Amino acid sequence: MTDMAAIGSTPERCDLLLIGAGFPRTGTLSIRTAIEAKLGPCHHMQVAFQKNELATWARLSERGWASQKEEVLQLLSPYAATIDAPTMMSWKNLFKTFPNAKVLLSVRDSFDQWHQSVLTTVYLRYKNSRGDPKLQRKTMDSMFGSKGIFQGRFENKEFARKIYTDFIEDVKRTVPESQLLIYNVKEGWGPL
Repeated sequence: MTDMAAIGSTPERCDLLLIGAGFPRTGTLSIRTAIEAKLGPCHHMQVAFQKNELATWARLSERGWASQKEEVLQLLSPYAATIDAPTMMSWKNLFKTFPNAKVLLSVRDSFDQWHQSVLTTVYLRYKNSRGDPKLQRKTMDSMFGSKGIFQGRFENKEFARKIYTDFIEDVKRTVPESQLLIYNVKEGWGPL
């Protein structure tokens, strides 16, 4: 496991120091606050809304990483770190692009706790966002849509559990232990 204090300082160009690979509703807003206090600017879903980036992330979801890589890297150039959607959905591509970055896998106490939280917040907004002028629905299709992480079956709890578990195991398998921090926000900012 890694310690964020050993990561370094804010980059002058897009050279991410920390990549968030955890799902939304795992304390990402609190984690963002801690990251910004320790490393500098951190990209989060709130940033995507505030800076009208959702169209770019929607295109990424529809067209794939290769066609949008340069545009995404330009969007991320002011940031030392990423956390939350929409960047967590591209964590593996970001890690391939920045192989020296640390990866933060934020988790909840249990899948059941996480699933219930997402079902009643993020997923509910997604389901009710048809015609959203901010393109939130298209952006979140990469998580909940038929071609997304949960293949349009997020409400099927056991299917979602398998996807969630496989996703976490993929992060653990892919990222060297020396670059990975698995973190539950209940631990406080100490591990960060």
